[in-house]
Amino acid sequence: MISVIIPVYNVEQYIRECLDSVISQSYRDLEIILVDDGSPDHSGTICEEYASIDERITVIHKENGGQSDAKNVGFLAAHGEYIYYLDSDDYIGKETLERAVTVAEKEKADIVFFGGVAFSDDPDLQLPSVGIEHTYSVSSGAETLIQRWCRKEWMPGGPGHLFAASFIKREELSFYKGIVYEDHLFSSIAYARAERVAQCREAVYYYRIHSDSTMTSKPKVYNLNCFRICVQEIAEEKKHYPEGAKQIEALDTMIRYSAYAYMNLYGELDKVSRRSVSKEMTGAIRTELARVKTIPCGKQKIKYAFPGLWAFAYNTRKKIQGRRWLVRL
Repeated sequence: MISVIIPVYNVEQYIRECLDSVISQSYRDLEIILVDDGSPDHSGTICEEYASIDERITVIHKENGGQSDAKNVGFLAAHGEYIYYLDSDDYIGKETLERAVTVAEKEKADIVFFGGVAFSDDPDLQLPSVGIEHTYSVSSGAETLIQRWCRKEWMPGGPGHLFAASFIKREELSFYKGIVYEDHLFSSIAYARAERVAQCREAVYYYRIHSDSTMTSKPKVYNLNCFRICVQEIAEEKKHYPEGAKQIEALDTMIRYSAYAYMNLYGELDKVSRRSVSKEMTGAIRTELARVKTIPCGKQKIKYAFPGLWAFAYNTRKKIQGRRWLVRL
């Protein structure tokens, strides 16, 4: 059985499409756990409506605690052998879960990953690449993470992964409460600890981009602090492995990604917000980046620039290009 965990908050215009895609899956052995995270709109009512017509659906109503808290609550209520976290504004293909679980059972995988299709009702929004063109053999999570990063196909989002529940329980994995980018932190550590990760080329999820998405909303100092937390938590995870381990290389890659994503967000802040960014916050990022020793993909190590200089360079290039950009290492 697969436990599909869907955090729900303020998505009354999207939740029906999401739930219709889940209840119509070709794989029928599902429990569908909807965690209403204190939605002020009619999302909770819609969840109850679907629960009344499909006995596989359980609705949990709780006070608002954020995406991470909702996912953790959903996992504690789950009984399935596999866990699938789906965002309530996305949806999945009719055979997605059947194909993913077939690969998981065949390969005895801790994690199965697959690609998606980004879409939006707003033609002016830039769509990210969430597809996977390359074929990956079954390997350790650390090796797979590095390969996906080097091929520019790393996407940490939950909707692109099926997890073995026994793996999550064994490793005592949970989502860090109170931050955005919780999938980035969760997946970084999960891949580092996974012994077997497999790909399912046939599965697909549909990733909705809208003006309220984390990727498109205007960044705040809070977003920067979330990346600082990610960097420090990933650095803590590194301490569990011996020097030279593949896991160290994979986690170093994620620290660099977090650090440079942090600086890109810094570049998008207005001048007043930049002044409010503490030296402690930026210094914590710089400290962990300086400790990165491994250099995947043969790239040169790039030293951390002063935030003000980075912001100037970022905004200058953005004006030239006329669009958002993200530094890749």
